[in-house]
Amino acid sequence: MLVCIPLLISLIFIEVIFRYLIKITLGWYSEMTTILYMWLIFIGVAYTYRVNRHLSLVLFVERIKNIKIKNFIFFISEVFVLVSSLYILYFGFIIVSEQFSRGFKTMYFGIPMYVVSFVIPISGVLILITSGSKIVYLLKMKSNGER
Repeated sequence: MLVCIPLLISLIFIEVIFRYLIKITLGWYSEMTTILYMWLIFIGVAYTYRVNRHLSLVLFVERIKNIKIKNFIFFISEVFVLVSSLYILYFGFIIVSEQFSRGFKTMYFGIPMYVVSFVIPISGVLILITSGSKIVYLLKMKSNGER
């Protein structure tokens, strides 16, 4: 992410300069920014979920006084995320395998599309690992009677 964001901003700035000041459109720009943006979004989702910076039920749940109900809501939320990550992982592999078998490549750079799309199952695995560890933690808290 530390590489993608500055590179993406630089490419957009260069494209604006070329398009509006020099009156030249860069054809490869759209392809590169789409690839960078796709990788940034999928890896960013997994990262923000791991460091608990995503939108969540915290504002709603913090108003609940009963700790058992809070933990139950967090547990159900994590199970939902786990199932969603399995969905992302499954269909991500379908997309990647389809692109691999058909031999699709990007137009300007000739990068195999399965390489570009491989970020989908990667993010699914990262979210799955994080969600699984959070569920284990919640179950350990329940067995120890902690919050």
